[in-house]
Amino acid sequence: MPAREILEGHIRALTLIFADDGREHNMEWLRSQVNLVHEVNGSTPLQLRIETPLLPWEEADIRRQIEVHNRTQSRSEWAHIIIDHFLLDWLIRATGSSREDLIQRLAIESSNLMDRLDGSSGSP
Repeated sequence: MPAREILEGHIRALTLIFADDGREHNMEWLRSQVNLVHEVNGSTPLQLRIETPLLPWEEADIRRQIEVHNRTQSRSEWAHIIIDHFLLDWLIRATGSSREDLIQRLAIESSNLMDRLDGSSGSP
């Protein structure tokens, strides 16, 4: 997935997660926000298709590794949401800006950075 697409998905996630819906920010709220992000951005668990016959232990090992990867990816998404939540709240308090203004500025500056990278040596 290209870097620009990843950045755009992250900005969409921030916009969804940090919309002020007036609800208390607890684990139920966090779980619903993660589900909402998956609905909007799509979730892409790792899948693998191998045509070559495998020994039973090889197939079992590959399945376990894919499960570990997908579980780790999901936990990483949760960690990003929690950290982003704290960082954005601290930034709001420090600057007096609104969530919407900060997310919009982040989107613009991220897009500008990607434009500059695309114009030079290519995007990461």
